[in-house]
Amino acid sequence: MKRTFLYIIIYIAACLAVPYVITMLMTGVCDEAEEEESAKNVILNYDKATEITDVTDYVTRTVAAYYKAGDSPEFLKAFAVVVRTYTEYVKEDGATVNSADLALKTLTQKDMQNLWGDDYEKNYDIIRLAVNETGGTYMTCDGQAVMPYFHSVNSGKTRNGTESYLVSVDSPEDLKAADYINIIEYGEAELAKVLRTWNGDIILDKSAAASFQIVDRDEAGYVKELMVGNLTVSGSEISVLLGLPSANFTVSSSGGRVIFTVKGKGSGYGLSLAGAREKAASGMDYRQILNYYYKNIKLENV
Repeated sequence: MKRTFLYIIIYIAACLAVPYVITMLMTGVCDEAEEEESAKNVILNYDKATEITDVTDYVTRTVAAYYKAGDSPEFLKAFAVVVRTYTEYVKEDGATVNSADLALKTLTQKDMQNLWGDDYEKNYDIIRLAVNETGGTYMTCDGQAVMPYFHSVNSGKTRNGTESYLVSVDSPEDLKAADYINIIEYGEAELAKVLRTWNGDIILDKSAAASFQIVDRDEAGYVKELMVGNLTVSGSEISVLLGLPSANFTVSSSGGRVIFTVKGKGSGYGLSLAGAREKAASGMDYRQILNYYYKNIKLENV
């Protein structure tokens, strides 16, 4: 399930070190000296330089990368908690986190100034206030920071995951999102070449489109398994290979073109950015939003 985030999003895997919990399991003793530190610093990696900043600044810059003019403060707070939870989830040594392990979009001050122009100070202050008002809040389940899966848009319902906090819920707001439906097209010869480059053992039907046979979908409509020629593969693998926005797709053909009609954008697990935006705009606060998209969680302070 952790690999799923590497493909979404983007979808990444991360590893959590839990010395305190391990000590408890092995010894049954709670030693205060063994408690692991909360994430305090983030190492930001650029093309030719690195920078160390604190988590509050990192969360602010990351929320800024996903910010849209008019976003509700409650949406920004919810997403700030998601990002902060992620820093808690991936930390391994002490309190330092490497941005390479987070793999989320993050803006520099110059990026924000170039992006927003005269609105830079106004937008920055809105985002920073939302981050500050969530304090050190992050999400846990069974006493541990969760992997806070999120996506841009889903097909009207989120997906069940293997983790207890990833439970499918309706998200009808996503059906109204601008990028709810995307059409990706390939020429027959072009698609056949991509597939044969990917796996030299593949045997295709006369039509590349006819080579796609969907075997199984999940409760939200995402392709779990399909046949591509003589091979059985996952919907996630094919969506990454072909550059599809999500694994919720159908395949058809017309005029020598293979047409993938794709619903949603991203993995479909956890919080929907499109849904959360609308729920915040309709009056939900950030705690209600987080508890809607993630089940069995607790909101705790670092």
